[in-house]
Amino acid sequence: MSRSRAKTPAICAAIAAWFALSVAIAACAPEASPDRGIRSRVSIDRTQTRVGDAVGVTIEVETPERFSLEVPVAPGDDAFFTDSIEQMEPIEIPGGLRHHLLWTVRAREVGEASLPTLDLGLVRPDGEIQRMRVGGVPLAVRSVRDTLPDREVFFDIRSAPPPDLFPAWVWAAAAGACVTLAMVVLALWIRFAHRESETPPGARELAAAACQSIEDALEETDTRHMAARIEAAILVFVGEHWSVAVESCTPSDLPENIDRDLVRMLHSLESARFQASPTREPLLETARDARERIRHVAIA
Repeated sequence: MSRSRAKTPAICAAIAAWFALSVAIAACAPEASPDRGIRSRVSIDRTQTRVGDAVGVTIEVETPERFSLEVPVAPGDDAFFTDSIEQMEPIEIPGGLRHHLLWTVRAREVGEASLPTLDLGLVRPDGEIQRMRVGGVPLAVRSVRDTLPDREVFFDIRSAPPPDLFPAWVWAAAAGACVTLAMVVLALWIRFAHRESETPPGARELAAAACQSIEDALEETDTRHMAARIEAAILVFVGEHWSVAVESCTPSDLPENIDRDLVRMLHSLESARFQASPTREPLLETARDARERIRHVAIA
């Protein structure tokens, strides 16, 4: 009995020491970060581009609830030029919000470059602004002259021409006749080209092919791929109907004589391509309106 009583104070002292150690560890533990759950992701629509081509950049930021995002200021980077920065409506996700920014840039210099960085302002529920830096994605920039074929230079050394056998007035009269003939031919060609531009050959066939391409695009299950295929079908029709090179054009680069309704639809489809998950119903409505507008343009 005396031995048991002797052990009791030692056990109590051990329990007290363990409790004190637990309190000390809890006091020294790092405070839980209020920013847990804030993540960002940057994606671009290509891995290489040419000088002057538009590059679409999608920025996604996930935050807790009741956070908001300021529209950033375009960076003053000499290697890139910012066309636009567009902020989309935030999307609710489990436990927070997902913010989207659509950023369009154009490269100015050739080489292995990196996108400029953006300083995003995250507005907390208490009004405090926290800065987050995103960007810096690598991007290879090629010259616009890379696609030109190689050319060879030939040197041809000839003997001096024979003396002029005709007087100057003969050459002047011949030159005047050639200029007059060239002006007549040019006037006839301009008149014929204007008439052809009013009623382009095969307009109905072009419209039918474009409408069929749009119809085929509706079978896509991925809405971003659907938007890209509908946009490509409209661009092919615009390029053939108005004789415009659309291979590296954005809707903003199209001439003023292009049908404005079709240009508006191209802007809408381009925005949908940069969304993470565009809604299918607006794309179906845009496809229906595009088919009707293409048929109207073809028979006008």
